[in-house]
Amino acid sequence: IDIKDMDSLESAIEWTFDLVEKTGCRSIKQLQAYYRPINIEEYSYEDAKNSLEIIIKARDGGLKADKHVKYAYQDYVMKRILQEADKRNLPYQFHTGMTNLKNSDPGLLESAAKKYKNVKFVLLHTYPFISRACYMARTISNVYLDTSWQALQSEGVLNKALTEWIGMVPFYKITSSIDATNLEEYYGGQVVSKRVLGNVLEEKINSNEISFISAMKIATALLYEN
Repeated sequence: IDIKDMDSLESAIEWTFDLVEKTGCRSIKQLQAYYRPINIEEYSYEDAKNSLEIIIKARDGGLKADKHVKYAYQDYVMKRILQEADKRNLPYQFHTGMTNLKNSDPGLLESAAKKYKNVKFVLLHTYPFISRACYMARTISNVYLDTSWQALQSEGVLNKALTEWIGMVPFYKITSSIDATNLEEYYGGQVVSKRVLGNVLEEKINSNEISFISAMKIATALLYEN
C-alpha cells in the first residue's frame, strides 16, 4: 500500500492487523530503538496529516524532511498500532538498550505502557538499563522482561540481570530468549542461558533467598512456560 494520505495510512494499518488475525499472529515487534527515540509522544490526526504532507513533498522534491516533522507522523502511526494491539491484547516486543544509548532507555516507554494496559510491553535486551527495566516490570502490570541477546553478549551481563530480576520481579514476567540468527548460535545461547540460570538459582538457594522447589518452578517458567 502506497502511503500518500491519511486514508491510505489507515488502510495499511487495517490490512496489517487483518493479517495478524488471519494468521493467528501471537505478538508484534518493533525496531524503533535503532533509528530514533523509543518514546511515543501524543500527536493528533491533524498533526500527522500535516507532517505526512510535508514528508511527501520533501520526498518528491528529493529532500529530507526535518526529523521532528517525521516524529510527529511516526508517533501517530505508533499510537494507532498500539490502539489496535490494545484491542487484541497483543504482546509487543520493544528493542531497548544495546544500541542508540539515550534513545533506547526503556524508561521512555513508561507513559505508553501505563496508557495501553492491554498491551504486554516486552522489553528486549535492556543492557545497560537492567535496573530501570526491572523497576518498570515490578511497578507496571503489563511490562515484561526478556533476556534476549544477553547470553550472546556476555555471561556476566546475563548473570547480573537474572540475579537482580529474580526476586524483584514476579518470575512469570521474565522470559529467556536468545536472539540467534542460526542454529549453532541458538544452541550456544541455550547452553549459556541454562548454565547462568543454574548458577544464579544455586546462589539464591544457598543464601536461603529461595527454596529448591521454588528454584525448579522458576527454571521451568523462564526456560519453557513463560
